[in-house]
Amino acid sequence: MAYELGAKVRRPEEKNPRALRRAGRVPGVVYGPGVHHLLTFDRKELERLFSKITHSSLITLKLDTGEEYPTFIKEIQFDPLTDEVLHVDFYRPPADRPVEMEVAVHLVGEAKGRKAGGVVEQVLEAVEVRGPIGKIPELIEVDISELDVDEALHAGELPLPEGIELVTPSDAVVVAVVAPRKPEEEEAAAEEGIAAAAEGATPAPEAKPEAQTK
Repeated sequence: MAYELGAKVRRPEEKNPRALRRAGRVPGVVYGPGVHHLLTFDRKELERLFSKITHSSLITLKLDTGEEYPTFIKEIQFDPLTDEVLHVDFYRPPADRPVEMEVAVHLVGEAKGRKAGGVVEQVLEAVEVRGPIGKIPELIEVDISELDVDEALHAGELPLPEGIELVTPSDAVVVAVVAPRKPEEEEAAAEEGIAAAAEGATPAPEAKPEAQTK
Protein backbone atom coordinates (compact mmCIF):
# COMPACT_ATOMS: atom_id res chain seq x y z
CA MET A 1 0.00 0.00 0.00
CA ALA A 2 1.22 3.51 -0.83
CA TYR A 3 1.54 6.02 2.00
CA GLU A 4 2.21 9.75 1.79
CA LEU A 5 3.03 12.32 4.45
CA GLY A 6 3.30 16.08 4.13
CA ALA A 7 6.27 17.82 5.75
CA LYS A 8 7.54 21.37 6.13
CA VAL A 9 11.23 22.24 6.06
CA ARG A 10 12.06 23.80 9.42
CA ARG A 11 12.85 27.50 9.21
CA PRO A 12 15.89 28.98 11.03
CA GLU A 13 13.64 30.61 13.65
CA GLU A 14 11.92 27.29 14.45
CA LYS A 15 14.56 26.07 16.84
CA ASN A 16 12.44 25.46 19.92
CA PRO A 17 10.93 21.93 19.77
CA ARG A 18 8.56 22.65 22.67
CA ALA A 19 7.12 25.66 20.85
CA LEU A 20 6.62 23.51 17.75
CA ARG A 21 4.79 20.85 19.74
CA ARG A 22 2.56 23.46 21.39
CA ALA A 23 1.62 24.58 17.88
CA GLY A 24 0.59 21.04 16.92
CA ARG A 25 3.77 20.26 14.97
CA VAL A 26 6.20 17.37 15.56
CA PRO A 27 9.89 17.97 14.78
CA GLY A 28 11.76 15.41 12.72
CA VAL A 29 14.42 14.80 10.14
CA VAL A 30 14.89 13.01 6.83
CA TYR A 31 18.36 11.82 5.92
CA GLY A 32 20.16 9.48 3.59
CA PRO A 33 22.71 9.61 0.77
CA GLY A 34 22.78 13.25 -0.35
CA VAL A 35 19.72 14.17 1.73
CA HIS A 36 19.40 15.92 5.09
CA HIS A 37 16.48 18.16 6.05
CA LEU A 38 15.14 19.25 9.42
CA LEU A 39 11.34 18.99 9.16
CA THR A 40 8.08 19.45 11.03
CA PHE A 41 4.92 17.37 10.66
CA ASP A 42 1.28 17.93 11.53
CA ARG A 43 0.70 15.89 14.68
CA LYS A 44 -2.77 14.61 13.73
CA GLU A 45 -1.65 13.61 10.24
CA LEU A 46 1.35 11.81 11.71
CA GLU A 47 -0.79 9.93 14.25
CA ARG A 48 -3.22 8.84 11.52
CA LEU A 49 -0.30 7.47 9.54
CA PHE A 50 1.08 5.59 12.56
CA SER A 51 -2.28 3.85 13.03
CA LYS A 52 -2.01 2.26 9.56
CA ILE A 53 1.63 1.44 8.90
CA THR A 54 4.19 -1.13 10.01
CA HIS A 55 7.91 -0.71 10.62
CA SER A 56 8.68 -1.66 7.02
CA SER A 57 6.04 0.47 5.27
CA LEU A 58 7.38 2.67 2.47
CA ILE A 59 6.33 6.30 3.01
CA THR A 60 6.67 9.09 0.44
CA LEU A 61 7.54 12.35 2.18
CA LYS A 62 6.19 15.38 0.33
CA LEU A 63 8.09 18.49 1.37
CA ASP A 64 6.63 21.98 1.02
CA THR A 65 9.61 22.77 -1.23
CA GLY A 66 8.27 20.38 -3.86
CA GLU A 67 10.80 17.62 -3.13
CA GLU A 68 9.60 14.04 -2.61
CA TYR A 69 11.51 11.17 -1.00
CA PRO A 70 10.64 7.48 -0.60
CA THR A 71 11.49 6.74 3.04
CA PHE A 72 11.19 4.33 5.94
CA ILE A 73 10.76 5.33 9.58
CA LYS A 74 14.09 4.89 11.32
CA GLU A 75 13.23 6.00 14.86
CA ILE A 76 10.33 7.46 16.85
CA GLN A 77 10.92 9.16 20.18
CA PHE A 78 8.02 9.11 22.66
CA ASP A 79 7.45 10.95 25.90
CA PRO A 80 7.88 8.26 28.60
CA LEU A 81 4.98 9.64 30.65
CA THR A 82 2.37 10.64 28.05
CA ASP A 83 3.38 8.51 25.02
CA GLU A 84 3.24 11.69 22.96
CA VAL A 85 5.43 11.61 19.83
CA LEU A 86 8.40 13.92 20.39
CA HIS A 87 10.53 13.38 17.28
CA VAL A 88 10.58 11.23 14.14
CA ASP A 89 13.55 10.17 11.99
CA PHE A 90 12.93 9.15 8.38
CA TYR A 91 15.59 7.39 6.32
CA ARG A 92 15.80 7.75 2.55
CA PRO A 93 17.75 4.68 1.34
CA PRO A 94 19.84 4.69 -1.85
CA ALA A 95 17.60 3.96 -4.82
CA ASP A 96 20.23 1.93 -6.67
CA ARG A 97 21.02 -0.60 -3.92
CA PRO A 98 18.96 -3.16 -1.99
CA VAL A 99 18.09 -2.39 1.62
CA GLU A 100 17.88 -4.62 4.68
CA MET A 101 14.76 -4.30 6.82
CA GLU A 102 13.00 -6.10 9.65
CA VAL A 103 9.52 -7.19 8.56
CA ALA A 104 6.82 -8.21 11.03
CA VAL A 105 5.45 -11.77 10.87
CA HIS A 106 1.67 -11.97 11.25
CA LEU A 107 0.09 -15.33 12.10
CA VAL A 108 -3.34 -16.23 10.70
CA GLY A 109 -5.53 -19.25 11.31
CA GLU A 110 -5.85 -21.51 14.34
CA ALA A 111 -3.16 -24.17 14.57
CA LYS A 112 -4.31 -27.79 14.44
CA GLY A 113 -2.13 -28.46 17.46
CA ARG A 114 -3.85 -25.76 19.49
CA LYS A 115 -7.19 -27.47 19.00
CA ALA A 116 -5.53 -30.60 20.40
CA GLY A 117 -4.46 -28.73 23.54
CA GLY A 118 -1.04 -27.47 22.41
CA VAL A 119 0.30 -23.98 23.00
CA VAL A 120 1.29 -21.70 20.10
CA GLU A 121 4.55 -19.90 20.77
CA GLN A 122 5.71 -17.19 18.35
CA VAL A 123 9.48 -17.13 18.77
CA LEU A 124 10.21 -14.41 16.19
CA GLU A 125 7.93 -11.38 15.84
CA ALA A 126 9.90 -10.22 12.77
CA VAL A 127 12.54 -11.43 10.33
CA GLU A 128 15.19 -9.51 8.42
CA VAL A 129 15.02 -9.38 4.63
CA ARG A 130 16.93 -7.72 1.79
CA GLY A 131 15.65 -6.31 -1.49
CA PRO A 132 14.69 -3.25 -3.57
CA ILE A 133 12.93 -0.54 -1.54
CA GLY A 134 9.75 -0.84 -3.59
CA LYS A 135 9.40 -4.58 -2.93
CA ILE A 136 9.96 -4.73 0.84
CA PRO A 137 6.65 -6.10 2.25
CA GLU A 138 4.80 -4.31 5.05
CA LEU A 139 4.38 -7.64 6.83
CA ILE A 140 4.67 -11.34 6.14
CA GLU A 141 1.42 -13.21 6.65
CA VAL A 142 1.66 -16.93 7.35
CA ASP A 143 -1.14 -19.47 7.79
CA ILE A 144 -0.46 -21.82 10.72
CA SER A 145 -3.70 -23.84 10.42
CA GLU A 146 -1.86 -27.10 9.61
CA LEU A 147 0.74 -26.75 12.39
CA ASP A 148 0.40 -29.63 14.85
CA VAL A 149 1.79 -30.29 18.33
CA ASP A 150 5.60 -30.59 18.33
CA GLU A 151 5.79 -28.95 14.90
CA ALA A 152 7.48 -25.66 14.01
CA LEU A 153 7.62 -23.21 11.15
CA HIS A 154 11.09 -21.96 10.22
CA ALA A 155 12.15 -18.68 8.65
CA GLY A 156 13.09 -20.43 5.40
CA GLU A 157 9.46 -21.54 4.99
CA LEU A 158 8.00 -18.03 5.07
CA PRO A 159 6.35 -16.81 1.85
CA LEU A 160 8.43 -13.92 0.48
CA PRO A 161 7.71 -11.71 -2.55
CA GLU A 162 9.77 -12.26 -5.66
CA GLY A 163 13.09 -10.42 -5.47
CA ILE A 164 13.18 -10.43 -1.66
CA GLU A 165 15.95 -12.39 0.06
CA LEU A 166 15.84 -13.73 3.61
CA VAL A 167 18.67 -12.48 5.85
CA THR A 168 17.55 -14.20 9.06
CA PRO A 169 18.97 -17.77 9.20
CA SER A 170 16.58 -20.08 7.37
CA ASP A 171 16.58 -22.62 10.23
CA ALA A 172 15.47 -20.05 12.83
CA VAL A 173 12.17 -21.07 14.44
CA VAL A 174 9.44 -18.49 13.85
CA VAL A 175 6.52 -20.25 15.52
CA ALA A 176 6.04 -23.61 17.21
CA VAL A 177 3.22 -25.58 18.79
CA VAL A 178 4.35 -27.18 22.02
CA ALA A 179 2.58 -29.69 24.23
CA PRO A 180 1.29 -28.19 27.50
CA ARG A 181 3.16 -29.15 30.64
CA LYS A 182 1.66 -31.79 32.87
CA PRO A 183 0.84 -30.73 36.46
CA GLU A 184 3.77 -32.78 37.84
CA GLU A 185 6.14 -31.08 35.37
CA GLU A 186 4.91 -27.65 36.49
CA GLU A 187 5.46 -28.64 40.14
CA ALA A 188 8.97 -29.97 39.39
CA ALA A 189 9.87 -26.78 37.51
CA ALA A 190 8.64 -24.66 40.42
CA GLU A 191 10.68 -26.71 42.90
CA GLU A 192 13.78 -26.37 40.72
CA GLY A 193 13.30 -22.60 40.64
CA ILE A 194 12.97 -22.42 44.41
CA ALA A 195 16.08 -24.59 44.89
CA ALA A 196 18.08 -22.46 42.44
CA ALA A 197 17.01 -19.29 44.22
CA ALA A 198 18.00 -20.77 47.57
CA GLU A 199 21.45 -21.77 46.26
CA GLY A 200 22.06 -18.27 44.94
CA ALA A 201 20.93 -16.53 48.10
CA THR A 202 23.55 -14.81 50.23
CA PRO A 203 23.71 -16.41 53.69
CA ALA A 204 22.70 -14.15 56.56
CA PRO A 205 25.61 -12.92 58.69
CA GLU A 206 26.10 -14.74 61.96
CA ALA A 207 24.89 -12.86 65.01
CA LYS A 208 27.74 -11.77 67.20
CA PRO A 209 27.36 -12.11 70.99
CA GLU A 210 26.81 -8.80 72.70
CA ALA A 211 29.70 -7.53 74.79
CA GLN A 212 29.19 -8.23 78.46
CA THR A 213 29.24 -5.25 80.76
CA LYS A 214 30.93 -5.53 84.08
